[in-house]
Amino acid sequence: LRQYSEAVRAYQRALAIRPTSVMANVGAAKTLLALGRPEAAVSFARTAAKLEPEDMAIRVGLADSLEASGQYGLAVKELEIAIELGEMTEDILFRMVNGYIKTRRWQEAANTAEALVKIAPSAPAYERLGRAFYYLGDADASLESYQTAIELDPDHWPSLNGLGVNALKSWLRSDRTDLEMASIARSALQQSLRTNPDQPKV
Repeated sequence: LRQYSEAVRAYQRALAIRPTSVMANVGAAKTLLALGRPEAAVSFARTAAKLEPEDMAIRVGLADSLEASGQYGLAVKELEIAIELGEMTEDILFRMVNGYIKTRRWQEAANTAEALVKIAPSAPAYERLGRAFYYLGDADASLESYQTAIELDPDHWPSLNGLGVNALKSWLRSDRTDLEMASIARSALQQSLRTNPDQPKV
């Protein structure tokens, strides 16, 4: 019913009766996240993980709470544990790539994104791969990743931005003589703005 405050109070009453209830700790954590109180959610999510340390879903829930509270490094650690406990799924890999990007662990981001595009190729996955290669200084691999993303979804504006920035840098490195790269950059950034006009930086 989305009555989150009432739900939290109900979970607290349940935990007063049985502090070791995994369901009540998990429920409290999820509800506090929905209330926009991630720091409070972390405590309950941690308790649930201590009670069921080999439950993949609980580890992912703890990672969600940690990420929402800005503890990106700890969130990645929980995801790494989760992936050891269960199947390497698209969702887990995507979360891990995002975590590595937020913690600026570019090589791990690239490695994980490469695994992701093998099992679930998509524009967002290739965009993450392109971003990781960009910060690793591999311009060619970055450009190729963004181009693949756009082939999968011509209107994926983050990938269009990535392609535009890569092409723009190539044009600048050529002392502004590479007109093909200038054209690619202009076209990509214009298409990005047509798709999502609310981008002041672009």
